[in-house]
Amino acid sequence: MTIPGPVHLHEKVSIGMGAYGGAEMTEMAVQCLLGATTGDYELILVDNGSPDSTLEVFKRAAREHANTKIIHFPQNQEYVVCVNAILSHAQGERVIFLSNDYLTTPSWFKGILQSFEMDPTVGISCGTSNYCDNGGNPSRNLVNMNFSFADSDELFIFADGVAKAFAQRSLLDEPYFPGDGFGVRRELLDVIGTFDTNFVGYMGDFDFAVRCKKAGYRVVANQAAFAFHIVGGGVAHLSTAEQQARLDERFARARVAVNRFIDKYGLADVHPYVTELAPVSGLAELEYDAVQRARAEQLFVAPADYSKFIYRDSPGSENRTSSR
Repeated sequence: MTIPGPVHLHEKVSIGMGAYGGAEMTEMAVQCLLGATTGDYELILVDNGSPDSTLEVFKRAAREHANTKIIHFPQNQEYVVCVNAILSHAQGERVIFLSNDYLTTPSWFKGILQSFEMDPTVGISCGTSNYCDNGGNPSRNLVNMNFSFADSDELFIFADGVAKAFAQRSLLDEPYFPGDGFGVRRELLDVIGTFDTNFVGYMGDFDFAVRCKKAGYRVVANQAAFAFHIVGGGVAHLSTAEQQARLDERFARARVAVNRFIDKYGLADVHPYVTELAPVSGLAELEYDAVQRARAEQLFVAPADYSKFIYRDSPGSENRTSSR
């Protein structure tokens, strides 16, 4: 089988990756990214207070890709801050965000970017994956994998097969998108800005999707764009006890975030199952049509300046960093 070559991306594309720990996994994600792409695109790497050698992984990546900027937070920040650091400083007309447990492929990047060309009203584009932490919603962007791949070449070949299988399919409208890997149109960022930092830990991506739609843009899944999501990758480097503590904290924070989301959009008659008993899986019970009909809050969340956290030894540190 022919191994798909990298997709060429120009300087009008920005790719950002955020990481907190898991240096070995981050290395895999970075190498997949660099192997799947070529060209002078902007690369922004955010070390979110990692306790290991993640910063060194990013420094090596910067030596491989000249147009790279590293943002280094000395202490761990919230997910929304990590995303916003990328959205605020990216210069591209198309901005892509990736978690460090997302192994991307040439066809994933191609599909994400083609979505914007297929319809000028597409504001957010996501793809398909083997796993999606989507709050229990029935997802049409899951692809079953009945084998394990030995290296990125095998992953790229599998993803290319997915792309060919779905080549004639239309884009699927979604009520939400997985915050682990997605692309955004610049025009949308000009209208709604960045993630709402009132959503600590969870619901920031759900809220971003709602604001996208209220601004008149679509949230879509391109089934031809496959990337591999490492299940549990975000906590794989932790001990069993630490993983359980993280899970307990996750549900506590999710309860707060879901309730903030319900309050923000004035959703009535939400079952306690959603807010208290199963704040993550219960998100499937939210009435997304009601969310879209809910009162319109201020859509724009202003970008922030994170330039003081730019790692000055990175090749792209001299680039312009002010938000648009």
